[in-house]
Amino acid sequence: MEFVTLSQEGQEKQNQGGEENTKRMYALGPDEKEHCPVQALKLYLSKCDPNAEKLFCQHKPIIPPEHMIKIHNYLTTTSNPITLRYRIWFILSVQYVSRGLEFHPQLNKNSLKVCTDENGMEFVTLSQEGQEKQNQGGEENTKRMYALGPDEKEHCPVQALKLYLSKCDPNAEKLFCQEKSNTHSKTVQTFISRESTKGKPYSGKLREIYYYLLSLNVGVRNIGPVIKKVLTLVDWEVSGLPSVKTVCNFNTELGVLAKKQVNEKLKSSDNLTVHRDATTKKGKHYYGMEISTETETLTAGIKEVHNGKAETYVSTIDEIMNDISFCSDENSDHYFYNNVRNCMTDRCATEGKVNNLMKEKMSNDLNEFKCTTHPILQFSEICEKEIQNIEKENKFEFDIDSQCSFNNILKSVSKLFFKDGSGDPLLALNYLKSKGIKTLPLINFRGNRFNTSFYNSAGVYYIKDLLLDYLRDSKSSLNYIQTTIVKCLNNKCFLSILRAMGILDKIVTEPYFSFTTNTDNNILEMTGVCSRLLQILNTGTHQPDLLLNRRVSLFFGPEVERVDAVSTCLFKSSETDSLTCKVLSRLYQALHDKCQRIFKDYLPDGKMFFHSEKLLEDSKSCPRLMAKSATSVLSCEMELTPTVLLHVSLKV
Repeated sequence: MEFVTLSQEGQEKQNQGGEENTKRMYALGPDEKEHCPVQALKLYLSKCDPNAEKLFCQHKPIIPPEHMIKIHNYLTTTSNPITLRYRIWFILSVQYVSRGLEFHPQLNKNSLKVCTDENGMEFVTLSQEGQEKQNQGGEENTKRMYALGPDEKEHCPVQALKLYLSKCDPNAEKLFCQEKSNTHSKTVQTFISRESTKGKPYSGKLREIYYYLLSLNVGVRNIGPVIKKVLTLVDWEVSGLPSVKTVCNFNTELGVLAKKQVNEKLKSSDNLTVHRDATTKKGKHYYGMEISTETETLTAGIKEVHNGKAETYVSTIDEIMNDISFCSDENSDHYFYNNVRNCMTDRCATEGKVNNLMKEKMSNDLNEFKCTTHPILQFSEICEKEIQNIEKENKFEFDIDSQCSFNNILKSVSKLFFKDGSGDPLLALNYLKSKGIKTLPLINFRGNRFNTSFYNSAGVYYIKDLLLDYLRDSKSSLNYIQTTIVKCLNNKCFLSILRAMGILDKIVTEPYFSFTTNTDNNILEMTGVCSRLLQILNTGTHQPDLLLNRRVSLFFGPEVERVDAVSTCLFKSSETDSLTCKVLSRLYQALHDKCQRIFKDYLPDGKMFFHSEKLLEDSKSCPRLMAKSATSVLSCEMELTPTVLLHVSLKV
């Protein structure tokens, strides 16, 4: 018969010698297999973890006595509310051997009773109204926690519990406070939009917010919703915001404050630079003016004028000064003509006449500076005229018809990528992206004045093969613009022109544009740049092969060589090298002649080349380029509606 015997390696309470247990557990017969203890034991052993050390799982090991002493010492020697709370929690857990996660949350002040036994010993018993895992019936817990003697009062658990109960909130529902999950109360604050004074005007803080948002070009209809949304995100509420008409009145106030600030600068600074510019928008002509100090530039005003004469411009300046005087109650016109030392304008001949008329009203000399960025526009005009001559000279040799021209190819490619009433910009751009061109190397002619022709020439030359593949593979028939692109990109003359303009962009116009738009330095530093520019143009005229090999650069000193794909393509040797050199020589010669005239003041024998100390001091308020003119602000404002004209000089 099969049986199981026990080999007890340990010792039991009644078996201190550790002798082998001789008891046997016999198996039952085949008919009672399902009730057989031996079969059940075999099944259990087959299911046990082979790496298990014990037959049955055990509870976690107890806390060693030395650790219990450390815990007790910490809880009794540190005196503060948090430690007292921990101590009571620990005492109840140990004394009543209860499950903390189920036990403690159910306790309240009525769960604990302080009693006295028949011997006069004080103890605490627990009346557990809730249920634990092993106490589903909710019977009263009869365990007792006795108080210690008078000599051990500081270690007495009953005294600690009494102290804790005396500190508890009498309205507390639980013995231990708990955080309510996901029920964080929010305190919503109210933003005061109006003052409590007579008439209840809008508060200064609210006006300041509106002034600031107006100066950032936020539309008058959008400021209110923006304020409400931002305040809602930080638990604030606001009501009674101004109407659109009132916001327009705020804009008028903004203009008055801006004019007062301009007046303060006119009065406090004795070294000012005036920027002037004119523009025509939607059939109307405007004239604007800005004032620069050594640290900042403020918009003085902008007026609509009926013609572009110098006398009209001067009277407009006087009107702007009168407006500032009216708003500030001071003689701003007097401050202006006494403290202006420099003027910065474009190269329009009318501005020179305006300067002469202004000098008649001034007691000081007026230094006349021209914007150093505007010559790039003239660079483009000169090159385009020279390219037209090249096209005429090579008309028969390269089969150039009336449809093909340098301007046509650039504008046609621009329409292919930028929506301008025609074209398929999305399809063409997606095609380039599919070929690995992540960034389009072109800029839109609309909205960009400076360096556009040079930059786009480099870009068109770089993507020329992809453009031809796109038009050949995706179009069953070509329209006028697409036909122009195909004809020009298959013509070596136009490829040479595009490449020459692109090389001119990388060597001359792009570095020059980057230098002149950096306002950190003084305008008189242009003397060295202009001299170096003429040297480069002279070198390109006589040795254009050095340009193809990129052996020259506009600025001296170490330079990080550009390794972008466009530059690599431009300076890579090709079958058009010889023709490209001829075009480069012609373009550089034309630019050299033009730069000698427009930069004559900054070249040797020019009045700016050997400047005096006084000129150097006066020019500290004059940057190398015209500041963002009021006419530029106007151009932006006329495209952003509904937005009123901003007074960008205000600082809040």
